[in-house]
Amino acid sequence: MAYTLIGSQRSPFVRICRLLMIQNSIEYDFRVLNFVDNQKEAQDLEKETPINKVPVLIDGAQKIFDSRVIVNYLTRKHQLRPLSIEEENIVSATYSCMDTGVILFLMKRDGLDINSSGFFLSRQRKRIPSSLEYLRPWVQSLDASNPDHWNFASMSLFSFLYWANVREVITLKDYSTFMDFIEKFKNAPGVQETSF
Repeated sequence: MAYTLIGSQRSPFVRICRLLMIQNSIEYDFRVLNFVDNQKEAQDLEKETPINKVPVLIDGAQKIFDSRVIVNYLTRKHQLRPLSIEEENIVSATYSCMDTGVILFLMKRDGLDINSSGFFLSRQRKRIPSSLEYLRPWVQSLDASNPDHWNFASMSLFSFLYWANVREVITLKDYSTFMDFIEKFKNAPGVQETSF
């Protein structure tokens, strides 16, 4: 029986799960909820998960919340290669970028001034450049012809960079190393199927 994955087309967190499932030939049905722009679908999401965020994976009677937990669940269930501690740190840095990017994007969408002073916003604005600088040496070491290099860590970064560039959270042309990374992996399994 195929899994059901609930999420939006544009969410980088959802895309990570889709990429991992496509890469590993894990069948799933994708239930799209446009909860940002559709009130009814926002209510539908609230019924599916107490944390009110996507993705949600349904496996029979089991519901799994949060992309990182979903990936861990699938990794164990399908006996995929687990990440090393270094790769876990890479994912943590990437998730920091995604969390910050989503916060800034939604604040801006709601008309808030994300460039105002203050402790919280100052920390948020520093987080993405700092994390990307940490990720730079790893990104430069990746080889798209090596199938081991297209994994949860690289899928996470690809999903964030693509989303952040489209949503104008960052300007990718300001980060040449990461533009090269996107170019190198643009034909990796699942990328075209999950593009928006």
